[in-house]
Amino acid sequence: MILEKLMKNISYTLVQGNVYTDIEDLCYDSRRCVKNSLFFAVAGYEINGNRFIADAVNNGATVVVTDDLSESGIDKLKDSNLTVVSVNNVREVMSAVASMFYDFPSQKIKVIGITGTNGKTTTAFYLKQILEYSGYKTGVIGTMGNICGDVFLESTHTTPESIEIHKILDMMVSENAEYVVMEVSSHALELNRVDHVKFQGSIFTNLTQDHLDFHKDIESYYKAKRKLFDFDQDFCIINVDDDYGFRLKNEIGNIERVVGFGVKDHAEYKIKDIDFKEGTTEFKIEHQDEILNYEMNQIGEYNIFNMCGAILAAKMEDLEETAIKQSVKNVKGVKGRLEIIPSEQKFTIVIDFAHTPDGLENVLKSLKKNLGGRLITVFGCGGNRDKEKRSKMGAISGRLSDFSIITSDNPRREDPDSIIKDIQSGISAVTESYLLITDRKEAIKKAIHMADQGDIILLAGKGHEMVQIIGDEKFPFDEREIAREILNNYDSDDFR
Repeated sequence: MILEKLMKNISYTLVQGNVYTDIEDLCYDSRRCVKNSLFFAVAGYEINGNRFIADAVNNGATVVVTDDLSESGIDKLKDSNLTVVSVNNVREVMSAVASMFYDFPSQKIKVIGITGTNGKTTTAFYLKQILEYSGYKTGVIGTMGNICGDVFLESTHTTPESIEIHKILDMMVSENAEYVVMEVSSHALELNRVDHVKFQGSIFTNLTQDHLDFHKDIESYYKAKRKLFDFDQDFCIINVDDDYGFRLKNEIGNIERVVGFGVKDHAEYKIKDIDFKEGTTEFKIEHQDEILNYEMNQIGEYNIFNMCGAILAAKMEDLEETAIKQSVKNVKGVKGRLEIIPSEQKFTIVIDFAHTPDGLENVLKSLKKNLGGRLITVFGCGGNRDKEKRSKMGAISGRLSDFSIITSDNPRREDPDSIIKDIQSGISAVTESYLLITDRKEAIKKAIHMADQGDIILLAGKGHEMVQIIGDEKFPFDEREIAREILNNYDSDDFR
């Protein structure tokens, strides 16, 4: 596609070269540039993409778009065939160009966005299953990967960069998908990744402390999430039991169909008569004079909220109520979310992605309702991330668990023992029933060793993740396989 067409309606300055250059690919990572590609010099968290312009050109880029000429080093390249374009915000332009390059795929498919601190992935997969049960081919973009039918593309971010988003949407259009359910992170909203996505509707799950290493404070975090609801869309579904959700609903004025749900009286769609049974949950949703009964084979009150968001999105899309009810009854759980590891032992092992204070508290409270013995929690906190939540999570585990083992969880470039001490400062204030074991595999082994009849072991924080990030390297770490390996040696002398 010709550069001039790609830059249509975009304000820019041509520094050198010409706008009639033919573009065959888009890239923001210099290592992925190919012949005749357009390279966006994006400033990352720690590394300025302008430093890699020469590498991009060496790999085949013929056009460079930058918003920082002072750092670009263009004057040193001496390449007469290179076209350089200067813009005010390279991320905004990258989003607009990506949409144009892939022929506006979000306008050819119904995209439903889901944002919030917790519950995005589960809500997305619940909604996907409801839509598919009603006969609609549905894709998902999110934490668990980018999925459409038999096509699976691994994901490195909850919400990919804008180039990948439109490329994935284009692929899903070609796969004849009718819907895409997209997890929309606060980072994506703040960094313009979804600026040119056409949303059919949006769901807000909740907002609690997370990512304050990036957003600095909870108000900035909220305002980033809030941006999803400034898009021109058909509906917004909001958990108004959440304080920020209640605020959000009252602030939205540009969308006709804005509905709130929750157990509190101010919810238009009120969740009531919750009944937890063995392995299943029954609940009702009341709206005006209508009361609808649902049954699902999932546990946990927060899962009712996740399911309610999915149900209401399906109702906004006019799906048949009979099909909705039947799909809810048969919905499958999500990998790494209250996932039970099959075992013949007298105790139960559960894996969950809970990695925020609110997420950990919700999971622990849900498990306590199904407890026959003790609740043993193994968890840690990620390195180079929000430090404030560490002591809070320690205190939560100390209050709600019978015993806690604090361990390592993606320490990245931080000292894992230092992270563990931050967590310990919270748990030590409420209990003495805990251990510190830095090696996560050994921590899991210790939890299994000490478990008894009716106990539940919660392995929290990693969920679906298959690696442990130490430094800048990723090492294979599948908690399912590790737990199975330990269980297979349960009666051996080596284990004892």
